Amino acid sequence: MPNEYEDNRVTDAEVAKRRRDLSKAPSERKVGRWYALRHYSQLQREQNQGYHHGYLRGEGGLHCTCGLVIKESDEFLVLNYPNEDLKLEPLVLVSGHRNLPSCEGETVALIVAFVFEKALNDYLWTAFCQRCGVVLRKVRDTEAKAFVEAHNETCKK
Repeated sequence: MPNEYEDNRVTDAEVAKRRRDLSKAPSERKVGRWYALRHYSQLQREQNQGYHHGYLRGEGGLHCTCGLVIKESDEFLVLNYPNEDLKLEPLVLVSGHRNLPSCEGETVALIVAFVFEKALNDYLWTAFCQRCGVVLRKVRDTEAKAFVEAHNETCKK
């Protein structure tokens, strides 16, 4: 069964439109507009960070930040496991994720987790390659993105 995708790339224009909608909305509609702005802003931020996870469950499936949709009825999914136990949600083990932030092309390496490190006052990211299983734990965003790019070059073939 081929993978299914949705066009969920969030642009700056979309976030700006949601911000305008919030500012122009009558007071009784502001809360709903605020939640919409928050949802789209967060999705855009996660896409720009390269973070793959199930951000939305609905319409019979789980939706990844890259646009990959896994239907609950999918039985023949190819799963890829890291060489270390990362306690990942099943969605990130499925093959066929798109590159982030562009939401185009296919990627074999994913940024799958993050933690805030208080001592560094920064987020540290965890990534893994679905092909070779190599894991990179708790590194800065630039190092995690370089890992993804390198494994997409070497392991995608």
